[in-house]
Amino acid sequence: LKNKAEKFEKLKKEDPDKAAKLRENEAWSKALQKAQGKKIKDDPKLLKKTIKNINFKKKSSEKTWKERIKAVDKAQAERQQKRTANIQTRIDAKKNKKRKKS
Repeated sequence: LKNKAEKFEKLKKEDPDKAAKLRENEAWSKALQKAQGKKIKDDPKLLKKTIKNINFKKKSSEKTWKERIKAVDKAQAERQQKRTANIQTRIDAKKNKKRKKS
């Protein structure tokens, strides 16, 4: 939107008639789009607000995803620890069984 405004100002300085025609064509195209029911996104305040909202959602999503990964890693480590403990108890039980036999 800023680039469009800058280009228009540059054109206005170089050729005012062409700039006026361009502005009129844009106005007509916006009017036609509104008549067709399309949404025209040219309000800078709303665009900034939307961008800010999108960035906020991205950050919150990233935060929740990191928390989820952390929780999954923690659960996996706990399962692995439990598994190794169970394997060790089985090994110890086998050793004790062999000692009792001999």
